[in-house]
Amino acid sequence: MKAILKSSLLAIVVAATPLWADSKWDVPLSSRRSIAAESLRVAPASITSGGCTATATPFAAGSTLTFTCPETAWRVYVHNTLKGLQIRRAELRRTPTGNFIPIIYEANVAEIFVPYHDSSDRLYDTRYASLPLPVRQITAEDIPAKGELVTMEGDLVPTAALEIRDRGIAWLCKWDHTPKATKGSHSRRGQDMVVWGTWDTGNYDYIIEYTFRDDGQVSFRLGATGYDNPNHPSIAHMHDILWRVDIDLGGSHGNTASLETHIEQTSSLVATDVSTPFNGGFEGAADLNAFEFTTLVVESAVVNKRGHPLAYELHPFRLGASRHAETWCRNDLWVTRYSSSEPSVPAAWSAPDDYLIGTAQNQSGIVDKAPIANQDVVIWHSSPAHHDPHDEDQSPTDTGSAYRGLTLMHWTGFDLVPKNLFDYNPLGAPDSIQCD
Repeated sequence: MKAILKSSLLAIVVAATPLWADSKWDVPLSSRRSIAAESLRVAPASITSGGCTATATPFAAGSTLTFTCPETAWRVYVHNTLKGLQIRRAELRRTPTGNFIPIIYEANVAEIFVPYHDSSDRLYDTRYASLPLPVRQITAEDIPAKGELVTMEGDLVPTAALEIRDRGIAWLCKWDHTPKATKGSHSRRGQDMVVWGTWDTGNYDYIIEYTFRDDGQVSFRLGATGYDNPNHPSIAHMHDILWRVDIDLGGSHGNTASLETHIEQTSSLVATDVSTPFNGGFEGAADLNAFEFTTLVVESAVVNKRGHPLAYELHPFRLGASRHAETWCRNDLWVTRYSSSEPSVPAAWSAPDDYLIGTAQNQSGIVDKAPIANQDVVIWHSSPAHHDPHDEDQSPTDTGSAYRGLTLMHWTGFDLVPKNLFDYNPLGAPDSIQCD
């Protein structure tokens, strides 16, 4: 795989220098624009909906995108790579007048693995990505009325879409309508900023989508559409998505990963919730046990005003767990320690067994079992989607089982949910005394 030559940088940032002292984050994201790109400046684009505004404006290092709501705001860099759309720094302002704090340094799809059930193919889709980038143009028919096409500086066509989506009721409280001084019914609808792009690997088109919510949640989704493999269109298969998230909550140092489980037995009325250091405090792997509501929690050394560590909790979004012959396909989660020698998008392709599991020769990934307590941690998560071709994959002109139609979207992914990230409900909720 060749090195990335294209400068497609989308930034949700205002200042080049962050407000905190962090040598990793202090390195500015420079523009790799050519002289020819000087003429490809992009007009500003803006959306307003539900009291929030998302704006894209070109600046020296790419394009600026901001998501500003009454109580909170996001700023994030995003750019295109040979593995599709990537988050490149994300920061959150938790109060209307507060400073932005670092949340994510990098996040992207590390691999899309498609094994067919009859063993006819075991395809690593990112292996076939090459220049020109498999990132495709987004057109007006792809976006809703409350959406904007984003042309990154240096590009000739839009390669990302920006939307504000109303996600429904964020909180509410109701009263019984009897006369009560200062009491009443209250509610608040939530708003999301969604940025997404397409990544074309052949018969499948993938949508890579990142959502930044006004309540601090970050959601990661990959949707598979397109058409079934012409070589074996009727064979069921998996789409195993390996995500990589370099989470720098409160800065690049002092993050600690743990597993939280819920223990409940039918022989007792007592249930317990247990938190344990991830893999004993060292790099390694773990599984998500649905019977124990297992989640991965990443805590910061920074605490909120109540003395609780700022944290995010990984919640899976999937129907099941995949298990294949490949070593990296035998677990759901991994935590590694950040190393500049282990890039998020390597210049040369290699399988996850090499860079995530590691070998005695390359010492990458979890093989060296480096300490991860109070460190700069990187989390990895496998979110599979199972696809058994059916008649909804057929074309109107198909006869028999040709499956030449376009398959409906198959979604998979996960959420990073705030845990003690705020001092109180961040979306303007009143004290319960104002309700019933």
